[in-house]
Amino acid sequence: MLQPIETVLDIIDVAYSQFLLASWMGGYTDPPGWPSWDDTARQASKDNWFVATANQAIVISGVGFHKAKTSIELWDTEAPDDGEQWDRSRTVKFYSSSGFACVDEVGGRVDYTFLDLRLEHQEWWVRASARPGENPHYQVDMLPEGLEEWRFQFWPVVHPGRALSQITKRQLP
Repeated sequence: MLQPIETVLDIIDVAYSQFLLASWMGGYTDPPGWPSWDDTARQASKDNWFVATANQAIVISGVGFHKAKTSIELWDTEAPDDGEQWDRSRTVKFYSSSGFACVDEVGGRVDYTFLDLRLEHQEWWVRASARPGENPHYQVDMLPEGLEEWRFQFWPVVHPGRALSQITKRQLP
């Protein structure tokens, strides 16, 4: 059975039913030919719930304010089909200048958990998948947890010629 090369887990605060998938500091070197962030954000809607451009993607959640469990996976080739395990899935093209991906909150975060994609300045296919969480948890004066779970699977648009697992894992500068 195929397995991801690497998986990172995180918890994200979803605000106004939105959060982001981002390339670390990628916006500083957006390549030509990709839609602007403003144009991409205008495309996002309840029906068009995962849209991406260079270094940024917007995710529209099915739930307003809550904490969501997320995972980001790196694959050498297209990840296996979701089957019935996930309620909804969408695959889009994403460009990463830095080669490091993370989930981000609409207002930004202090701490990030990054996945090293192993390659800079590359186009990636990203499949976003969502399903209800397993254990909804509500606390007074805190965001609910366990209402929703997200998975983002990355694989290269153009394969680099060797397995991504054979490329040395990098550290953030």
